[in-house]
Formats: sequence, structure tokens, C-alpha cells
Amino acid sequence: MHEASIAIEIIKAAESAVADRPGFRASRIVLRAGPLSGVDPASLRFAFEILAKEAPVVSGAELEIRDAQVSTSCRACGSGPFEGFRESCPSCRSPFLTVQGADDLVLETLEGDVEGGSGR
Repeated sequence: MHEASIAIEIIKAAESAVADRPGFRASRIVLRAGPLSGVDPASLRFAFEILAKEAPVVSGAELEIRDAQVSTSCRACGSGPFEGFRESCPSCRSPFLTVQGADDLVLETLEGDVEGGSGR
């Protein structure tokens, strides 16, 4: 289950992001995942919940997983970006497209509190 290693990386990224804020406790983490990222959301949430218990910064935090926006651009004529996957360019019909966002796995938001205050 590679979701456990992804959960560990999420925890490390959160800890690194707030290293200069002692006492910070995350309440919500938003992750953006593309359809080709290979992530099973239920498995990732489960792994995160188990592993986060050992990490004070994220212990008890909600992991929200959002779909990444996928777009394509044409390498032949430069048109785009066009929303979603495409088999060919709507402008020139070329099959030579670049896909953005499909394999994204990005820590988008880290929300929480610092010793009774709030932070993002």
C-alpha cells in the first residue's frame, strides 16, 4: 500500500511547513490529487489517520482530498489549455498534446491553531 508512504510524506511536509511555529496543531489538510496520481482516497485517509496519531502537528487533523483540475495544451499549434483530457487538439486536430494536472499530488492547504490562536 503506497498510500502509507504518501501519508508519511504529507506528515513530513506539514511538519516542515510549520517548523518555525512551535505549538502549531493542524485541524485540516487539503490535498489535491489528479486522476492519474494512483492514490486511493479511502486508503490514503486510513493510512493518514493511523500514522498521524504519532505526529503531534497533525494528530486529529482532517485530511480532505480534492480532485486536481486536468487540462491539455497542443504542442503543434500552441492552443489551450483546454479543460480535461483530449485525444486531439480542437483547433488543429493534432494528437500531440501536453496534459497538466493528471498526476498531481499537491499539499494545497494546512489549517490549524497555534496555542489557542488560529493560523493557515
